[in-house]
Amino acid sequence: MKAETERGRRRRAVNTLGRLAFATLAPLTLSLLFAAYSSPTHAVTITVFGTPGVDGAPATGGGPGGDATAITPPNSEPSNTANATGGAGGAGGASTSAGFPGANGGAGGNAAATSRKG
Repeated sequence: MKAETERGRRRRAVNTLGRLAFATLAPLTLSLLFAAYSSPTHAVTITVFGTPGVDGAPATGGGPGGDATAITPPNSEPSNTANATGGAGGAGGASTSAGFPGANGGAGGNAAATSRKG
């Protein structure tokens, strides 16, 4: 009887270890499987416009236009596009006396577009 009890204990221990190994390795195997599977990518188009500059008061220059930066997220889709348009500079202020020109308009905003692949 003692030998059967010992065998039963060993069998239970082996079964417990087997369950533990399965419980540990199954999620790891699934995560590796999902990590190896790359989901399909989708094209991204990003368009950004800078803010317009403020018009100048009489005899003062116009404000600069706002900058615009467009960056697509990195993926392997070759048709990703990024468009950026800097804001227009503000109009220069009117002249305060006859014969003198008005103030200069503001500079346009900078624009930068980057489309990252892979």
